[in-house]
Amino acid sequence: MTKKTKVCVDCKKRKPLDDFYRVHRGDESRQARCKLCDNAKRTAGCRAGSGVARGRIIVVRQVDGTLALARVLKAGVTAPATR
Repeated sequence: MTKKTKVCVDCKKRKPLDDFYRVHRGDESRQARCKLCDNAKRTAGCRAGSGVARGRIIVVRQVDGTLALARVLKAGVTAPATR
């Protein structure tokens, strides 16, 4: 049995499906960009410093007990999440 492959949209190389992250949409259920190209793009985007606060969005409990979204900018630093 042959392994299924896919062509990366960035590097244009044919790679096995294991080299692509899974997604829960689309027919192939894999991203269009291979893991190496995806990681390179994410790293470049983080270093670009576009002035937009980047980071993971988390749910935090405020002092009054309500829940709010916050963006983790770096370890221990949060900011209100805006879109």
